[in-house]
Amino acid sequence: MMYFAGLDIHKAFTVGIIKTKEGELVHKGKFENTQEEIDKFFKDFPADKTEVVMESTCVWEHIYNKIS
Repeated sequence: MMYFAGLDIHKAFTVGIIKTKEGELVHKGKFENTQEEIDKFFKDFPADKTEVVMESTCVWEHIYNKIS
């Protein structure tokens, strides 16, 4: 099954959702922008089965580097 994640990135935290291809919400949360918290948010969603989109802001690069 493929999953699709959307991230709204802020300086200290991110708000994220994960949905199925059909649009069913399967996970949502707010987490700090640390590797540990990012890993926790995505722990049940394998990278090879999860497409991620994120808001284009001036602080996106550190999150991109942590999830890629």
